[in-house]
Amino acid sequence: DAIGLFCDKMSLDETQFHYTPVDLLNFSNILHDDYRCQWQQGEWTSHTDIMGVCLDSVLQWGGVVDELDYAKRLHTWLTHGYPELGDKNGVGIESSLVRLINHPQFIRTPHIATKNYWQDLANWQNSESTVCNNFTMSSAIALSIPNFYNLKEVSSNSSRLAQTTHSEPRCRASSVALSVILATLLQGRGSTKSKDFIEQMLKQALEIGWKRLGPNPAMYDDFNKCFNFYHFDSIRPWEQGKQSMVTKALACAVVTLRDYRRDYQSLIVELAQLGGAARMNCMVAGAVAGCRSGYSRLPREWLLQLLPRETAWLDVRINQLLDLMALP
Repeated sequence: DAIGLFCDKMSLDETQFHYTPVDLLNFSNILHDDYRCQWQQGEWTSHTDIMGVCLDSVLQWGGVVDELDYAKRLHTWLTHGYPELGDKNGVGIESSLVRLINHPQFIRTPHIATKNYWQDLANWQNSESTVCNNFTMSSAIALSIPNFYNLKEVSSNSSRLAQTTHSEPRCRASSVALSVILATLLQGRGSTKSKDFIEQMLKQALEIGWKRLGPNPAMYDDFNKCFNFYHFDSIRPWEQGKQSMVTKALACAVVTLRDYRRDYQSLIVELAQLGGAARMNCMVAGAVAGCRSGYSRLPREWLLQLLPRETAWLDVRINQLLDLMALP
C-alpha cells in the first residue's frame, strides 16, 4: 500500500519520468504533489485503514462477520479516520464511495442502500470502473485469516462484506477469489513452488468465485480473464478508465502467485512502476507474496521506514487476532 502510493494514479510514462526502480526503495524519494501529500512519508493509505476497519469489526464480534457493524465502522472512519494515528477524517477513497457511506440508509440497511445507490448511479454515470472498483479487496485480505481452515466460511464472509459496499457481482466474486487464495496459502497444504499446486489453487478460487456472479455470461468472461495472466504488464494497470477495476487487482494476485521465483521487493517495485491503481494492486500482490514467503522475508528497509505508531497499532490487532484464533 505505502509503496504503491509512489506511483498511484500515474500513467506508465509518468512513473518512468518520476522514478527509477531504485527510487522506490526509500520513502524519501516519493513525489511531493498535492495527491501524495495527503499522507506522511512512510504512512500507509486508506486501503490498509479499511482492512483495519474490517479487522476491528471481526475482533469486536469474536470472529463473526457483521455487515451492520462494518457499515457503522466505515462511516465512523470516514468521519474521523483513526484519531490515534493522527487522522482527522478518512481520506483516499473515491467520491462515489464517500457518497454511499454518507447515505442516511447505509448504516441501517447497508445491503439495500448499496444496491439502490449503485443502480441509481448507473442510470446517470455509465462508468464500469466506478461501479466495479477495487475497494472490497481490503476486507477480502482481512477475512482470509480468521477462518482460513474453512474455505466455505471464508468465501461467505468475504462475499457478505463485499456486498455491504458493492452490489456488482464481479466485486463479490473477485473478493471471494482473493480471500480463498490467501486462506489456501495460510493452510500450507502444498508447495507454493509447484506449478501444479498453484494452478490447482487458482482453479479452486475461480470456481468458488463463479458462485457469486449470477446469470450474466459477460460477467464470467471478464472474471475468467483474470486467471489468464502471467505477467504484470499484460494486465495493463495503467489503462485509462479502467485503472481501479477490481478485476485488475485480482489479476495482480494471480500473476504474483504464478511468479513464485521472484523475491518480494523486486515484484512489488515492478508492479508499482506500472502505475494505475498502484496502491491497491501492490497491497493485493503484497498480501499474496507475504503469505507465500512469510514475515521474515519481507524487505527490512521498507519495514523500518513505516511510521512506528502505525506498526504498533497494527501489532495490537495482529496479537488480538492470534488470541482469537488461539495461536501463539
